Amino acid sequence: MQAESTLPSIPYDREAVYTALTQFDESDAEFQAGIQTIIGPMQSSGVAPEQIEETKKRAKVFFWSQRTGNQVDYADYKAWLASNTSLADTNGAGVASQVDETKAQDKEPYPASFDAIVELITTGKTDQIPGIRDIPLKINEQPPTQATMSRPLKPWEKANNAASDDDALQPSSQTTATVSANTITSELQTEN
Repeated sequence: MQAESTLPSIPYDREAVYTALTQFDESDAEFQAGIQTIIGPMQSSGVAPEQIEETKKRAKVFFWSQRTGNQVDYADYKAWLASNTSLADTNGAGVASQVDETKAQDKEPYPASFDAIVELITTGKTDQIPGIRDIPLKINEQPPTQATMSRPLKPWEKANNAASDDDALQPSSQTTATVSANTITSELQTEN
């Protein structure tokens, strides 16, 4: 016996879903935060731009699917994009280029490799290394404030203070021994 589905079937309008996905605004703050955590390390490690673009497209499909609840097959969407190049080029590339221009304006470019940075340092051209700032030697211009509390005692100073307080209350054992020895000596001399 086969169970029949009682759920109504909803027609899947592939064209409308893919068009909406293509027109998705990539400047969405939540999307940008997520995509930067994904492609940031890829860009800094020198991954090919084509692979970064592919990763961006996959992330866009995933994010849009999660947000709207529409499940999208990436391979099918990619094939649809290839057949609808006019829509994909006008919208997707325009938004991507705007985002890339904004990123380029926000960050200074870094040299291509560690060797380039070493070369700039060894030739004395440290002013040409992007991202380096001059930090002044004097950070705070205000005069220092005067201390209002006494400084805390060090552990050995606490021990010395406690011992000196005990000495004031009781005679030291060395003093007592000296007094006892003197008393015994004087008693012996008086007996003789």
